[in-house]
Amino acid sequence: MTGTDDGCIIAVDELAAGKIDFNFTNEAGDISELYVLRPNGDVVAEVENVTTGVTRTLTVDLVAGDYELACKPGQVGDGFTTGFVVTGEGGTAQAAPDREIHFSSVDFTYQDLDLSGITAGNTIRFEMVNNGGQPHEVRGA
Repeated sequence: MTGTDDGCIIAVDELAAGKIDFNFTNEAGDISELYVLRPNGDVVAEVENVTTGVTRTLTVDLVAGDYELACKPGQVGDGFTTGFVVTGEGGTAQAAPDREIHFSSVDFTYQDLDLSGITAGNTIRFEMVNNGGQPHEVRGA
């Protein structure tokens, strides 16, 4: 798959469930990122800091369903997305979150970020709203 200055190009848009390797070549004029997203926008996996002209592999384990690839040239904004479908049996479903944590960022601080009670093995879904002037992003797998 290829990331450009104005798109995210995938060679095949239907893939078999299970472990999938995305060989991401950055042909954009700036450093880029690649994300695999669920329909609700949750990040399944990502690879960052892919220099122009470099290829990196992102390996994911997916169950059947609809997904999107997002390329983010310059590592800013929402980037460009391309949909794909995973079919068949296989793959490992991610666990539903044990807890959701909603918080906001204001410039260089976080408000209402309550991390109490988190223990090893918990699955947490974080949702951040940026209420300040500084750009922020929270992405994780």
